[in-house]
Amino acid sequence: YAFGAKMLEGIAPLAERDNVPFFSAEMDGSFASKYSTTFMFINDIGEFSRVMLAGIRERGYKKFLLIKNENQFHNTWVNGIIKNTKEGETAIDYLSVLPSTTDFRTNLLKLKKEKFDALGLFLLPGTQRALVSQLSAFKLQYPLFGGDCVSFKEENKGYYHVVEGALT
Repeated sequence: YAFGAKMLEGIAPLAERDNVPFFSAEMDGSFASKYSTTFMFINDIGEFSRVMLAGIRERGYKKFLLIKNENQFHNTWVNGIIKNTKEGETAIDYLSVLPSTTDFRTNLLKLKKEKFDALGLFLLPGTQRALVSQLSAFKLQYPLFGGDCVSFKEENKGYYHVVEGALT
């Protein structure tokens, strides 16, 4: 069993060569589909993004900005959302930050000037907490949607008002 693209890319060819079943969790199944002995057990990114976009559409959002950590998982998810938008919708990969990022003040000053319907957060623990705390400090309240951390209770402790009603 392996989780993530890099492990999948390294192990799948070996499992195929040795005719050994290999199970992997990876949101982009295109690589695994090349190997008959590799089995995926996570929804692919298209399914994740289509479900999220359905919720976004139900809420009437047309233009959304996406903030993500720079890693393969979040890059794939954000790319899936952008790829699956329909005519009349705009998804913008607005900000990509390293997992160690904790200072969003300059970015939030720029964000205040943007016109959009909702903000998508695809962040890791720590980065998520830093962003929601600074959204609160700047008294910025936006309709939110996003990855797992948007709904993590501990990650948003003290800032529930920022993430209340978020689509995850």
